[in-house]
Amino acid sequence: MNHPSRTLEAFAQIVRALAPEVVSVSFHDASGETLWLSEDFLLPEDHELVEDALANGRGGVAAIESEEKDDRRYVVVIPVRLADGEICGAARLGLDPDCAEADGIEALELRLAPLLLCLAAELGRTSRAPRGPVQDSRQRAQIERALMEERFELFLQPIHPLRLAESAARYEVLLRLRMPDDSLIEPAAFLGAAAQLELMPAIDRWVVRTLLVWLLNHRAYWMRTPTVFAVNVSVQALTDPHFVSYVGSCLEKSEIPPQALCFEVAERSAASGDAGVWEAMYRLEALGCEVALDQFGVSAQGLAYLRDVPADYFKIDGSLVSAAPRDRVANAMISGIVKMASSLGVQTVAGSVELDTELDALRMLGVDYAQGYLLGRPQALMHLE
Repeated sequence: MNHPSRTLEAFAQIVRALAPEVVSVSFHDASGETLWLSEDFLLPEDHELVEDALANGRGGVAAIESEEKDDRRYVVVIPVRLADGEICGAARLGLDPDCAEADGIEALELRLAPLLLCLAAELGRTSRAPRGPVQDSRQRAQIERALMEERFELFLQPIHPLRLAESAARYEVLLRLRMPDDSLIEPAAFLGAAAQLELMPAIDRWVVRTLLVWLLNHRAYWMRTPTVFAVNVSVQALTDPHFVSYVGSCLEKSEIPPQALCFEVAERSAASGDAGVWEAMYRLEALGCEVALDQFGVSAQGLAYLRDVPADYFKIDGSLVSAAPRDRVANAMISGIVKMASSLGVQTVAGSVELDTELDALRMLGVDYAQGYLLGRPQALMHLE
């Protein structure tokens, strides 16, 4: 099985966010073969423990003697299951020894359950496995209840200018889910299920409505300087014939200027050739909103579709950004994107900037804007009050 390492790396980052006691991660397929492991995975690859967990379906905990120190390190293996319970892989987690005995496999499984279900889809078999109507009904009820109970939360991450002084402030709007136990879940743990159940239009509407209500109630805060809020929009919402009309209605009722919103559309959605997606992008532009092509530069399709879609920004994919300081191909690709954008009158934004070397490379290449943990972490919208 061949899976993009950056996808599994993203899962590893979410695992660490949900379980701080996890110090190393690896993922394995149903045969026990290692698909991805973190760079700090210093423990020996005890395939026996992984294979036993896959065979008995119960997972396991082991203490491993360190070869370098006179101490013990703990490992938890959790089977990764499809919605119908079939095992399709395993997550192997190295634990901080101070936390290992107090927080065993059952507590970890409970905390990571939504993420492990999404990971099962990424391991490549959920799409081919029959989904149970009971499981679908349960997940739909959970997401719909979260919408009804207003348990989704908005976060903002700043977008910084790199080349010119900028009069407007810019943020990307990010989504989180507050669970009944008060834990906060990253979008990768629930958006996959929401998309499968075709609930993304409802979620995207909630994001637009909630953001505009907040802007309406806090004009004094965000109107000190012109501010642009970049909102991710799903292909399901774009192809919903009522979504753009809903955005227009919300803008009219709130009297928020449309130029305060920039809708980010995944490049693969725009490059798919779906006329509904293109029409929605033009209609959003006609409202006065900006449009950005997200995850730009990694689509397998050619660039001919750019003749047919509006775009104010190309948001360069994080995989190119992270490779730019050391990979001349990635460096050349970003350079090409910048030159093409300039000739088209489009500005460029680099996402997922985490290192000074990445930022230096982006400045040298002439990228217009950047965002990432190096420049500012996401902050809850409520904290801006």
